[in-house]
Amino acid sequence: MRPLFALPVLIALATPASADLRDYQKCIDMAQISPEEVRREAIAWYTETGEPGALHCEAVALSEMGALSTAANKLQETAQLPGVDELTRVNLLTQAALLWREEGDNDAAFGALDTAVKYRATPRVLIERAILHADARAWEKAHSDLSQALSTSPRDAEALSLRAAANRRMGDAEAARRDAMLAIEYLPVSPAAWFELGKAEQALGLSDGARRSWLKTIDVAPGSPFATLARGALQDMDGGG
Repeated sequence: MRPLFALPVLIALATPASADLRDYQKCIDMAQISPEEVRREAIAWYTETGEPGALHCEAVALSEMGALSTAANKLQETAQLPGVDELTRVNLLTQAALLWREEGDNDAAFGALDTAVKYRATPRVLIERAILHADARAWEKAHSDLSQALSTSPRDAEALSLRAAANRRMGDAEAARRDAMLAIEYLPVSPAAWFELGKAEQALGLSDGARRSWLKTIDVAPGSPFATLARGALQDMDGGG
């Protein structure tokens, strides 16, 4: 699970109270150590003050306790509170979507991200929505979100690697190769980019290049899922799969 994180604007909104855990940053930090205690304190804090920081802290504690759907709902509730600025709403909704996806509820994740995009289409929220589209094999929609993200964040290696995969799935191996090579230029240790470069080169009939790219995938991140995929691709290439 990708951990939830503190939000700067909520830190600014939260006024420390007498109890230590009613300091927002301390509450967030302690949620990872004693989530049950922190949740009880955060509920009392929110009941007394109505501060968004308290509700977010409760959501972090819930996620640490494994109550992912409850935490996601709490994050979406926090995003709708008065006094929460637009970008923080987007970040909260994006965090909620990550929890929904981990819980296996992609429909709820899409709902959170679609709402976030209405506030502000940040590169992060567009990339997360593209990942969901990719899960659903909706490659054109994934490509559209990734292209929009890259229009404002052109050096984002993750977005480039994902768009390389979308291009490949849509049958444009040349575009996939270009995106993968750009991703590698910006992040040479990206296993996703090296793997996608290999897949694009394979589709283009460049077997030697594909082999080199997959070996590099394993080299830069031997324990990653992409290294596992690269090993399988090499095995298939050598007639062992």
